[in-house]
Amino acid sequence: MNEFNFNNRETYLTFRAAWKKEYNELSQEIRNLKAKWTAEIRSGRGGTTIYSLIRKRREANAMMQLLAEAKIEAACQWTASREGVVA
Repeated sequence: MNEFNFNNRETYLTFRAAWKKEYNELSQEIRNLKAKWTAEIRSGRGGTTIYSLIRKRREANAMMQLLAEAKIEAACQWTASREGVVA
């Protein structure tokens, strides 16, 4: 589990913006690799690009898990701040 320290809404939104930018770049890279792999297969050449594609997809899944954890932690920290309890 990752350690998140969202002091306020702005720090959470900054995290989300950075995450979104990185995820969009990764997503575009996955699209490009998939197109390259499809072209390799159609031309009859080996499909070695598939290994890079699988690795990038795993990275994307890990990023989605990170976002889910961050959302849960942000909600917990928000609730704790509303109750006056320091997390």
